[in-house]
Amino acid sequence: MRTLIGLFDDLNEARATIDDLANAGIAPAAVSVIAPRGDGLLGNEGSLHLEPLDLPTGEHLVAQGPLIAMLTPSTAAGSGDLIAASLVRMGLPEDEAIRYVDAVRHGMTLETVVVEDSKAQAAFEIMQSHSIEEKRPQDTGDEDMMFPVTEEELHVGKREVSAGVRVSTQVSTSPVEEDVTLRRENIDVQRHVTDRPATEDAFREQTIEVKAISEEAVISKDARVVEEVVVKKDVSHENKKIRENLRKTDVRVEPMSFDENAYREHFNESYGQIQDARYEEALPAYRHGHSLSTDEQAAGSQWNEVEPKARATWEAKRPGTWEKFKGAIRHAFERAKA
Repeated sequence: MRTLIGLFDDLNEARATIDDLANAGIAPAAVSVIAPRGDGLLGNEGSLHLEPLDLPTGEHLVAQGPLIAMLTPSTAAGSGDLIAASLVRMGLPEDEAIRYVDAVRHGMTLETVVVEDSKAQAAFEIMQSHSIEEKRPQDTGDEDMMFPVTEEELHVGKREVSAGVRVSTQVSTSPVEEDVTLRRENIDVQRHVTDRPATEDAFREQTIEVKAISEEAVISKDARVVEEVVVKKDVSHENKKIRENLRKTDVRVEPMSFDENAYREHFNESYGQIQDARYEEALPAYRHGHSLSTDEQAAGSQWNEVEPKARATWEAKRPGTWEKFKGAIRHAFERAKA
C-alpha cells in the first residue's frame, strides 16, 4: 500500500480529485481531506462529506476520511500538533509534515489517499493534475513499527461429564387363569310306594343326618424372586488423539531499497536526454526493473536471462513501449542487484 499527499488551492480541486480517483477504481473512503473552516464548507456536496474538526490547539477545521481517526491526543506524543504527527506516522518527514500543516493554516486544502501499489501511478498522475504539489511519503526510520507474530497454542484439558442410568421399580397387575376340578356331593331323596308288614320298631323315633361334601377353590398367593437387576460401576481409560488446526501469523520482512531520488538523478543525467520522456513516465520502468531484481525466481540471474520475462510483463500492460523504456528497466535491475 502507498500513501499520496497533495495540496489544493480550493475544495473544488479536491472534490474533482476524489471524483477522478473514483473513476480510476479508488474508493472515496480511502481519501482524507482537511481544510480550514469557512462559510459554506460544511455539509454534503458531491463526493465531499466534511465534518467540523475542533483541535485542542483551538483551531477549527473541516475534515473527512480515515485520517480523522488518527487525530487523537496520543498521536501527537508530546509534539502538540495532531495533524503533523499523523502525517509523520504515515511516513512523511517531520519538517515536511509541519510545512503541509502550515499550508492548511494559510487556507490550503490537504488531501491524502491510500492506494494499492498497482494503482499508485494512476493515483499519482490524477493528484498531480489537480494539486499544486504532490508528495510521496518516505520511510525515514524515525519511528519504530511493531508487527506482532501471533500463533495459537493447543491446550488439552479434561472435565467431568455426568452420564449413567436411572433404576426404578414399579408394580403392575396382569390377569391369569388356571383350571381346577372340584368334587361336589349331591343328596337325592326318593319315596317309593310299598306294601309289606311293619317290624316291631316301626314306630321308634330317630333322626338320621346325611351330609353332602363338596370342594371349593381356595386361592392363595406367594411372592417369589425370579430375576435380579444388578447395577455396578467400573472404571476404564482410553487414549484419544485430539486434532485441531492452530493459526499463526507470519510477518515477511522485505528490503525496500528503491531510492527514487537516485533514479531521478539517473534520468536527468543520462536517460532523460536520450529518450523523449518525462520522469513520471519512466518511473514505472525503474520500479519494474527493481521488482525483477527482488523476485526469488530471478535470484542470481543476469539481465540477458530475465530480459524475455521483463519484456513480456512490461508489454502486457504497456504494449509498444519496451524499446523506449528498456534502458530504465535494465538500469534499475542491475542497480538493485549490485
